[in-house]
Amino acid sequence: MSRTIFPAYPAVWRFYLLPVMCCLLVSFGGCGAQTVGDLGLGEAGPNGRSAGQGGETLSAEDLAGLKKSFAEAEKLAVASVGGAASVEKAYRKVVQECGGALKNGASAEVLAIRARCFLRLKDNHAANRDVTAALEVDPNLADAYATRARLEHVSGQLVAALADYDEALALNAHCAFALNNRSIFYQQAGRLAEARADLETLLSAHPRHYKGFYNLGLVWRALGNVEASVSAYSQSLEIHPRFRSALKGRGNALTELGRYDEALQDYSAALAISPQNAALHTARAAARMRKSLTNLEQQGLAEVAEPRRAERDAVLADLDAALRLKPNDIGVRLQHALLQRGAGDLKTAIADFTFVLSLDAKHDAALVQRGVTYQIAGKPAEALEDYSRAIALQPDNIGYQDLRAELKLEQGADATTTEAIGAGLSIEAAFGKQPANSRQ
Repeated sequence: MSRTIFPAYPAVWRFYLLPVMCCLLVSFGGCGAQTVGDLGLGEAGPNGRSAGQGGETLSAEDLAGLKKSFAEAEKLAVASVGGAASVEKAYRKVVQECGGALKNGASAEVLAIRARCFLRLKDNHAANRDVTAALEVDPNLADAYATRARLEHVSGQLVAALADYDEALALNAHCAFALNNRSIFYQQAGRLAEARADLETLLSAHPRHYKGFYNLGLVWRALGNVEASVSAYSQSLEIHPRFRSALKGRGNALTELGRYDEALQDYSAALAISPQNAALHTARAAARMRKSLTNLEQQGLAEVAEPRRAERDAVLADLDAALRLKPNDIGVRLQHALLQRGAGDLKTAIADFTFVLSLDAKHDAALVQRGVTYQIAGKPAEALEDYSRAIALQPDNIGYQDLRAELKLEQGADATTTEAIGAGLSIEAAFGKQPANSRQ
């Protein structure tokens, strides 16, 4: 007669349930690694010159046209319109326009704009050449210091970068590029109050700076004010509705707040813009998983059986898409394995764990989870081998030791108890199917 062994064997239960949500939420929490935005060109002053501008003859109208072209290229970049080739083409178009303007004489502002284009094109040598030339023409141009600071920042010259951001803002307290990028510097240094202050100054002076609102959303989330984070991302999206990073950021925050349907809308909108983005597929899978588990808690197992199956399939579809894009992503591969195990496809789950171990033979968690899967499949010898290998890697892990001890006890006491290991309220509870088992 079949029976569940969870009451008698709590270690397998722990190792079946906990990794699923932990693995998904680690990837979801990867929102901490989200890219910050660094848009901003200085505002033109009298005669089309920023604060401290030298004696160039470029007209205000021509300068404004170059700034507009650069801003359009930036919008293409954050929305991924037309893909990388289209974005590169847009920046190279601005480079050409700047070259045409420079034929009429040296202009510090034009050189600074072209330097930023080269930064976007990852041509740091050309960017450094242009920003150096800009400061030779006008040693008091705030935008040039801000551009050099960003170049130093991305090159890891942090002391020099902060000094140049400060110099830019001493010359022009409302320099958008300096304020936004110094805020990024402060975010990365964990100086969140200073980052927030820079962004509030920026948005007061430049109220349509969509990347500023996006970065403010990141700061609010890091400060623990998730509601304020959602508001900031929403303001960014009001200005630029196709800003993919803001859609993802708001989706992450909404998921944290338990507003899963809204989060899924944002992830889907971002994927419509960038369907080849593996991180977005993974984030949407995490939100769907959380929603399914919340529904389970609120409604009970029987009432949500059919929706659970549909949600499980949707999660697996996102993880499949992510793995097609990044097949060697260990975190996503582990998620995929756990979900396949929950769906009852033990063969695929074991193949996934084995693939992870081909990438990292010392991945103790993959060994343990493959062992649990072997145990569910009625292969205790293989399970014991994996548990033993994991213990050799982590000899002080009590959980691993419990798994092996319980399996040894099971083998000695009752060989029929492998039947229902890992069932109950884990993945199967979330998605409505217990794993097939070779023993009845």
